[in-house]
Amino acid sequence: MRRVISIWFAVRRRWWLLGLLPLLACAFPTLAPTPTPAVLPDAVETRVVPAFAGIPQTAPDTAPAPPFAPYTLAPINRAHAPIDYPFTFDTLLDPGLLTRLNPSQQLLLSRNGFVVLPVPWPQLYQVYQRARETGDPIFISTDAVLALTDTLLTAAWQRAEQGTLTDDLYALSQGMQEAAARQQQDAVSPVREAARQNLAFFTIAGRLLDVDFPVPEAVAEIVADELILLDRGGIFVSPLLGEPHDYSRYRPFGHYAADLRLSGTFRATTWYQQVAFDLDQPDLERLRQQARQLLLLGRGLQTSQNWTRWQRVVAAQAYFMGAQPADLTLPQLAAAAQAVYGGWPLPVELADTARLDNFIATVRAQSSPGAVVRWLPRPRPLADALLPDLLFNRVGGYEGPQDVAPFTGVVTPIGVVRGRPHGLDLAALSGSAAAWTVLESGGDTQYQGFAAQFAALQARIDAWDAATWTETLDGAWLYSLLPLLSPPAADAPSFMRAPAWMDKQLMSWMGGWVLAQADLAWQPSSPLTPTLPLVAGNVEWGYVEPVPAFYAHLAALTQQVRDGLAQRDLLDAEMGKKLAQLAELLHKCQQITAKELAGVENLSPEEQSLMQTFGDDWQRLVTFTDGLAASLPPTLVDAYTDPNTGQALQVGVGEAWQIYVIVPIDGQPVLAVGGVFSGYQFGGAADQRLPRADWPTLTPRPQPAPWMRSYLAP
Repeated sequence: MRRVISIWFAVRRRWWLLGLLPLLACAFPTLAPTPTPAVLPDAVETRVVPAFAGIPQTAPDTAPAPPFAPYTLAPINRAHAPIDYPFTFDTLLDPGLLTRLNPSQQLLLSRNGFVVLPVPWPQLYQVYQRARETGDPIFISTDAVLALTDTLLTAAWQRAEQGTLTDDLYALSQGMQEAAARQQQDAVSPVREAARQNLAFFTIAGRLLDVDFPVPEAVAEIVADELILLDRGGIFVSPLLGEPHDYSRYRPFGHYAADLRLSGTFRATTWYQQVAFDLDQPDLERLRQQARQLLLLGRGLQTSQNWTRWQRVVAAQAYFMGAQPADLTLPQLAAAAQAVYGGWPLPVELADTARLDNFIATVRAQSSPGAVVRWLPRPRPLADALLPDLLFNRVGGYEGPQDVAPFTGVVTPIGVVRGRPHGLDLAALSGSAAAWTVLESGGDTQYQGFAAQFAALQARIDAWDAATWTETLDGAWLYSLLPLLSPPAADAPSFMRAPAWMDKQLMSWMGGWVLAQADLAWQPSSPLTPTLPLVAGNVEWGYVEPVPAFYAHLAALTQQVRDGLAQRDLLDAEMGKKLAQLAELLHKCQQITAKELAGVENLSPEEQSLMQTFGDDWQRLVTFTDGLAASLPPTLVDAYTDPNTGQALQVGVGEAWQIYVIVPIDGQPVLAVGGVFSGYQFGGAADQRLPRADWPTLTPRPQPAPWMRSYLAP
């Protein structure tokens, strides 16, 4: 206890002194190094060091990082036959289901060909299990397929995190700590101080991973000081970094908070992502020290035989968590080190300041101003890269009618500005005319310069090819959602041509966007109890929502995740089998819907079985042999927070709702039953956001998103 108190007062003594450093730096200007950049020679072959723990060791690669795995679309059959039929009830083959609907629900069904009943179901797959038990014709919605796919893909990442990736982080921290300790022993001042800084950097991460991680005496005090602040939270001057640092980012949430091992993984990963080495700062001595740290770090990474392990962690995190475009990467630094030093230099070589300045100038010549290097990539959702361009002050003040209060409008001293995004901004940017109509009708497009800004951003997105979209899971997921935003063909089934159907598709899209940012709930699995077999005389009809390109995209995404994890030894056998089964199910959905649109009758028994047992198959796929099952509870995500206005956008899905759809089966209209998302969006001050942890049990639910009113009936 005395030790903690003494450290606490030591930290307090340092805060006021360290807080003066930026002011002192401004008072005494320094000169930036101006040596001539080195000419990069041809690549020099680097000696390969034998690996340990069965991981193949490779030399630093200066080429662009390869994709996580290929994203390969299966051919899509686009043959259509006109499918037109009335929504009159007297032609239904199963009119008995109408008795479950009240008059207002029947009215919407007769108008749109479908209706959604906002009666909550805990899990989407339970809607299908109940339909199987009662012998109802089954409508497999895109919402249901999205929820199943996201559950398994998210589970695959979380299991990789909990196993191999956490082990990798520990081994990296341990190996780099040992390398930094050796470098400190071999170095002379000021190189010794750079090695000591690295030693503390990796020891802090190791300590976050494991409370028993060893702490060398040389850095014991500064590590203890940092750990106090990491536990406390808030913004303080970092004892190690000598600059303000936001310690509030280190609080685990969701599945990280529910597992002690993953809590440590989250905190260590965040530390590695947040700390930046700045090679474009004006303080010459600090600049040189950070350059020495990076060169020591690169050499330590290679000599500790951890380069391949580091690449595996970086590739997995960049794909699954999204990666902010890096100003500089370690492979780029390796190229500069090769040009100046002939490779990663020995500690003794870093005492030569002229050569060190040459390295710094070489790096600067290849990077943009303000370039920083991070040990692990900082995550950045695609929304964070796109949505700021549609907000103040990229667009001006509100110009619409004064009696309209747009969702995006925020009152400021200079008037109403677009201070937060709309939940459908990304859908509109992705080409959805229906999303644009919703934005326009709500006044959310009526800001000075908005149309031009929107057009420029949309043109940028239109230029993306499949490889650009699928660099990260976030982008690949949104790319897979694109078919949901396409207007139905003129010969599509009648229910898809109802204007309200595109409103439903917007909710499917937004639900998919929410799920891409959602956490899973892991719980003890309930017994797998298949639904009762059908009694004689019950119908066995089924219908899959006919968007073949959508299922093809999800199958390609599933295979991409499976291949990328397998190539990096991050996929356990059980998860590999489940992802293969999911990909097969998605391909079958694609084949079934191609037949439906082409007017092919009499699906095979195997295809009929897929639809009838969909709920049971879903439950089986998300249940694991370790006794746990993965499910998606009602989820609220903080989609975006605007730093200028302090306003936040929250989007969420609640419980599942039932949908009744009049579908054509074997040329006859049939009333089928399925499940869809319920959806919500909220805007307001960031410090008054709805707590995400309270959302799953919030009662009563708020009003759903406005565009859902066209197909909802109480």
